[in-house]
Amino acid sequence: MLENNEGLFFLELYDKIKINQLVRGTIDFKAFVSWYKSLCTGEQIALIVTLYECAHQAGFNEQIYKEALTEAALKKDDVLVCKSLSFHEPDKYLDLVGFEEWLTQLNNTSRFTVFKMCVYLFAKAESNVYKNETKESCNHWWHRDLLDEKVLQSILKNPRYYMTAMRDDDAIKQA
Repeated sequence: MLENNEGLFFLELYDKIKINQLVRGTIDFKAFVSWYKSLCTGEQIALIVTLYECAHQAGFNEQIYKEALTEAALKKDDVLVCKSLSFHEPDKYLDLVGFEEWLTQLNNTSRFTVFKMCVYLFAKAESNVYKNETKESCNHWWHRDLLDEKVLQSILKNPRYYMTAMRDDDAIKQA
């Protein structure tokens, strides 16, 4: 993770790859928890915010939200779940600044609950998008075969990785 001059943390490319790797196929919640626990509070908040932002970008809806809460063993009327959702208006608005400020006010236990919700929400939303992607139509670098070491290294070495997609993987794997 990177820290800016104001003491805020941001995920680096490798971190963004990691969140996608940990939800590809199944949710590796144990690995998420291990990673989360290794981070300082500011880094934990950056991870939570990024997961929430990515879930929003993947277009989570009411059905995905319900499935995520069920898998995370969280209740829809939980105060933290309700407050987290208040920062999101589907297909329109995500108040990441307000969400981040709110997270800084939470104790460790409460922040972990929001983290858990965001992991499952991102995983379900991303899975919903990923299952419909094809090599011909996909233009997302994060939908590449991130579990293949050759593909992973090509992404990390490419300063224009964001312009790559699934269609690039076959040539890399065959090289």
